Order: sequence, then structure tokens, then C-alpha cells
Amino acid sequence: MEDDKQLKAISKGRRAQGLIDSQAFREATEAVKQGIKDDWAQPRSTLQERERLWEAYQMADRYELAITKAANNGKMAQMDLDRLAGRK
Repeated sequence: MEDDKQLKAISKGRRAQGLIDSQAFREATEAVKQGIKDDWAQPRSTLQERERLWEAYQMADRYELAITKAANNGKMAQMDLDRLAGRK
């Protein structure tokens, strides 16, 4: 049962790492963040609009963090599985 949980974490982690390594994902993420920064810098932006944009930027960071955590959890699960199997 525990092995199944680890195998799922490993699989999820590999998919997450694939996203992190993907040029398309990196470019899309950067484009979203840059668009938010550009909108925030507009002098016509009201305080409310700027706060909404700041929250959107923070959410973009949270998505990246969640994907990074999934990748790292997968790596840790693989290390645990390897350790239990007597591999290094």
C-alpha cells in the first residue's frame, strides 16, 4: 500500500519536473507574469486594480511553487523507495 502511494508520488513528480523543464511552460509562465507587471505599471491603474494584479502575480508564484513541491516530493519518494530496496 505504501509502495503504491510512493509510486504515485514518483509519477506525479516526474510529470511536474517535465513541466518545470518544458521551455513552453517556462515561457508561458514568464509571459503571464510579465503581462501582470506591465498592467500594474500602467499609470491608469487604480489602487484596486493594482491590488488585484498583485494577487494574480502571487497566484502565479503559488502555481510554480506547487509544481516544484510536487517534483521534489517525487524525488524524495524515489529516494525512499531506492533506500528501502537497498539501492543507492
